[in-house]
Amino acid sequence: MLQKIQVLLGGQGLEKTKPATPFTDDFQMLCALITHLGSHEKWQSRTPSEIGGSLAKPPKEVERVLAAFPCFFRESTNRKNGERLFTVHLRYARRKIDPNTGSHVSEPMNPEEIGILISLLTQMVSLEKQESQFVREMRENNKSHAHGVGCNYRRVNISYYLSCSCYHEVTMKSS
Repeated sequence: MLQKIQVLLGGQGLEKTKPATPFTDDFQMLCALITHLGSHEKWQSRTPSEIGGSLAKPPKEVERVLAAFPCFFRESTNRKNGERLFTVHLRYARRKIDPNTGSHVSEPMNPEEIGILISLLTQMVSLEKQESQFVREMRENNKSHAHGVGCNYRRVNISYYLSCSCYHEVTMKSS
């Protein structure tokens, strides 16, 4: 958000700046990863190459998305070979110690839990689309008022932008 405000204040490259849309851009991969890692009965966590093989996706792309969304995925290191392992945070948080083996066991997430995470992703995509629309409208307003209003109009837009951002944060917290 700070970077966006700096662009708005400075006005440099405003027409060229595209709003970040990570949830929109990676929506399909995120859904696949949450579903795969959350519901797999055999593996509690997996390496990007194993996940990529199962999902028929490039391992580098799988690893990029897993690493880009630490809010959803927990990373650990395989003690045997040092490879990166990933799992869904919710699944990891519910792990228990198996009384017979002494190892950690993490039951698969149920469909309702996976649905809640997919619903959250859908809400994030919706917010990104709203923000993109706002930025497009702001650019158009700035273009049409660039010659007459100048800096004062830009400050009004920044105030509006900040109030919208705060509104979204409050809405998300109260939901």
